[in-house]
Amino acid sequence: MTKDKLTKKDVELIRDDFFSNIKSKTSKEIKKMKKLANSKKVCLKHQKRLFCLECFEPFRGEEKVRISKGFKVITCSCGKVKRMKLVVSC
Repeated sequence: MTKDKLTKKDVELIRDDFFSNIKSKTSKEIKKMKKLANSKKVCLKHQKRLFCLECFEPFRGEEKVRISKGFKVITCSCGKVKRMKLVVSC
């Protein structure tokens, strides 16, 4: 299917399959997926936590990670700092 023929449901399925094994993806592939999702107004919600929004490199566990005051702080190799609120479940 071409990009014009894809429906929103198709893009959601492609997105879920793509992010299931993100550690093997390149920054160029992630950038293309983000562009495709945005073109069909598909939200990336929790998938945004899996890669750096500055350089589009997936987080592989080599980054500096700190937990402070209810936030998880990840410092990417490009220098971008990403802060995510920790969710406490009972």
